[in-house]
Amino acid sequence: LREYLLFQIHLLPVCEKEKKILTFLAESTEESGYLETDALEAAMERYHLDMQRAEKILGHLQKLDPPGVGARDLKECLKTQLMQKGASVAAQNIVEDYLADIAKNRISYIAKKLHISMEEMADALAEIRSCAPKPGSGFANDRPVEYVVPDVFVERRGGELLVSVNSSLVPRLFISPSYQQILKEDPSKDTKEYVAQKLRQAEWAVQCVGRRESTLLETAKQIVAVQREFFLSPNGALKPLRMVDVAEKMQVHESTISRAVKDKYLQCDKGVFALGDFFSKAVVTDGAQSVSASSVQKQLADIIDGEDKTHPLSDRELTEKLVAQGVQISRRTVAKYREAMGIPGASGRKQY
Repeated sequence: LREYLLFQIHLLPVCEKEKKILTFLAESTEESGYLETDALEAAMERYHLDMQRAEKILGHLQKLDPPGVGARDLKECLKTQLMQKGASVAAQNIVEDYLADIAKNRISYIAKKLHISMEEMADALAEIRSCAPKPGSGFANDRPVEYVVPDVFVERRGGELLVSVNSSLVPRLFISPSYQQILKEDPSKDTKEYVAQKLRQAEWAVQCVGRRESTLLETAKQIVAVQREFFLSPNGALKPLRMVDVAEKMQVHESTISRAVKDKYLQCDKGVFALGDFFSKAVVTDGAQSVSASSVQKQLADIIDGEDKTHPLSDRELTEKLVAQGVQISRRTVAKYREAMGIPGASGRKQY
């Protein structure tokens, strides 16, 4: 992004001093496209500018591509883009005074305040949504891309599930035979005692690494055994599973399982998942059976997807629908699951 801005600044028909100031501002632009905090004030101090002159030069930067670059906040970013697009007055007024109300989906309230129809309001919102909230997001950054490398593989062969550890991630340790040779050949007692002590420590380290790998493999096998339906069925849901249950089966402490799955990933036909995702609390159904919280969240998401968006369901109505499907759940829990999935309340989902 900065390189692109510097290229455009070089072509601007402005004096050399203004190009230096614009270069400073371009170098002070974040990867998102926004101007860094206090960057304009720093430019004013460095180049002895008053506020009027500084704002004018910043205006040159904000006219560059991509639209909205050099803004100091979301409101300025959207306003700049709307002005460049020649957007309606209604759209510009909404961004100026009612951004917080847009976030709460108070559409009818804004329309009433601006004395415009709902059709005009819908057009204005479409103009606002066409703007980029982060103008620099389409450019590469300096940070290398980090890829998730699975620690465990689950391979399906017919009706069987084969679990294996990604051996390329596990360090292969061995003790150099040269130290064994020292014990045989060096006549010094102190040397032999020192080397023997270090050999015992090295052997212990090798055993620990091997034990770590076997613990991870056994934990993954326990997960696959319980969640077999999830791996074999396209629409298979996760079953309730606690770390303490796996720990009891493996006859280890719960903290050992917690450490084994931390920051570890599993790859299967459905994709790559964090091992911790396979553990969830149980929710009781009418049939005295229990289902996982993630399974209930999926049911909740399906209900919301199928609702009438002009009359979205309240948390109470969502609770009633889940109870009708046999899930014993409270309205408070439904609200917690909905918020955890990033789904707004009924007022936030309403479409006009």
